[in-house]
Amino acid sequence: MKGAIEYLDELDKKYPNRRKEIHKQCCKKCPTDNIYKNGGQDCEVEDLRGLSKEVLAKEIVFVCAWRNSKLCKGICDQYGITQDYLNDLYKES
Repeated sequence: MKGAIEYLDELDKKYPNRRKEIHKQCCKKCPTDNIYKNGGQDCEVEDLRGLSKEVLAKEIVFVCAWRNSKLCKGICDQYGITQDYLNDLYKES
């Protein structure tokens, strides 16, 4: 467990804005993006749609599993969270 925490701390130091910036394109393996491209629905995304956009942006969207330097574009797209929205949100904080 300690190794995982240290690894995440190193990533945060290497990419200090990784939780505030969205990748420009989805990864080829992005499950959320692939589900929607194939006409399906991601149950987890649907279950959380009732939350406010601010809560989704601050608490639910996550760093990309394949490219750990920024947020997952697929999940951000599904919740309508854009880079401009994040910039405004974190400017206020």
